[in-house]
Amino acid sequence: MAKNAIALSRIEAVAPDQSALGAARKLLVDGKWPQLERDAEHRFLWGACQGSGATPYRVVVEIADLGAKCSCPSRKFPCKHSLALMWWFAERPDRFAEGAVPDWVNEWHGRRRHTGGEDKGASSGGPPKSARAAVAEANAEEAAPRDPEAAARQRERNRAARELSIAQGLDELDVWIDDQIDRGLGTFGARAAEQCRLLARRLVDAKAGGLANRLDHLPTVYFRTPEARRHDVLLEQLGALHLLARAYRQQSQLGEALVSDVRGGVGWTLTREELLTGSGTLRRHRARWTVLATRRELQPDSLMRFETFLAAPDSSEVRMAMLLDFAPAAMAASAGPGLVAGTELDAELAYYPSATPLRAIVAAQHASQIAAQAPAPTDDLKAAIDRYDALIAVNPWISDWPIAFRDARIELSQDGQCWAVDRDGACGVPLAGEHAQVLLDLDDVALYGTFDGRELTPLAANSALGPFWSSHA
Repeated sequence: MAKNAIALSRIEAVAPDQSALGAARKLLVDGKWPQLERDAEHRFLWGACQGSGATPYRVVVEIADLGAKCSCPSRKFPCKHSLALMWWFAERPDRFAEGAVPDWVNEWHGRRRHTGGEDKGASSGGPPKSARAAVAEANAEEAAPRDPEAAARQRERNRAARELSIAQGLDELDVWIDDQIDRGLGTFGARAAEQCRLLARRLVDAKAGGLANRLDHLPTVYFRTPEARRHDVLLEQLGALHLLARAYRQQSQLGEALVSDVRGGVGWTLTREELLTGSGTLRRHRARWTVLATRRELQPDSLMRFETFLAAPDSSEVRMAMLLDFAPAAMAASAGPGLVAGTELDAELAYYPSATPLRAIVAAQHASQIAAQAPAPTDDLKAAIDRYDALIAVNPWISDWPIAFRDARIELSQDGQCWAVDRDGACGVPLAGEHAQVLLDLDDVALYGTFDGRELTPLAANSALGPFWSSHA
């Protein structure tokens, strides 16, 4: 390893959350960094990162403990620009020119309260702080006003600045959608990746990371769809983006729960601490959860997305939950939630606020064991689809939603498509994904899957042959 190289695991350790890592990865573009330098002793990295404004942000990192400072207004420490500067050095140290340490870097370093030998907890015999906690505390203390009222005013200014930036990003999105319609949907495929990536970068600069992720994923959705249905799906996706932008501008007319979905869809996030201290009857639920399936997918921003689906019996229905985790692709082998399909957990989950709660985190786990089977669904296929339609009416931005139904059989149609049909054959849904053929010819099946309004991708099943669990490597 090169002198004082930065391991990607260290960067992940100091990142405030996975969304900051994702935003940082999108900044690893040559044109974003007109300046990248280091000193001869490899103590500091500094550079300039071009944001949405005319003046680039000034960024500095102290290599020893990854303390960082950036001139951007972000409330996250380290911010995405600081993380990106570290990431550049981890992957391409040759891009950093050697130079004399600028005065502004020396001034920042002189003001820093270091976290090494001066740590009070260590000198007094108390428990040592983790590197992440120590660096975060040092950065926050250096950057935040000491007066609580001044700190609150600064947070409000930062929030207002972000709202203004997002509003400008929404205006750009509106123009982009109009352009796609004017040019004709038939031309979208020829330049899908380039056009979506360009707008996604602008939305990242506008601090609308949720919208940027949707744009990045749009070409994948488009090309995965059978050609005969691509234009319909593209029109639906563009309509959902337009509706999300409009809803964000009219939040005062929405219910509190749906506002959470809208703001989350645009890019506002909650920390684990904020989630665990929230209130509400749907926010926390303890049960014996069965891990139905795990999935992983490499995103266009080079982050690995991990999804874990769980289910638990709950009075007259089955309660569902999804855990969502992200990790840089280079760390994917050792990252992820660590839960295995077919496991039963005695755990308390905390749900993210939503009009249709699904995403959650594990607030507390008490015990685990091998599951005998998935919880028995109470709905038949028609009732499960009706329940999905009712959720869409409440939250039009849900997609690939988990549903469960009983009394189904899996059969092959004349065109070679696998279908799940109910007992009398009056209702059916086509199956997608690599696991569909595994279930073929099973009868009296209790089936779990993610449904996009057209196809069902199996997650788990109970049958006379035993349980089926899906795990995507």
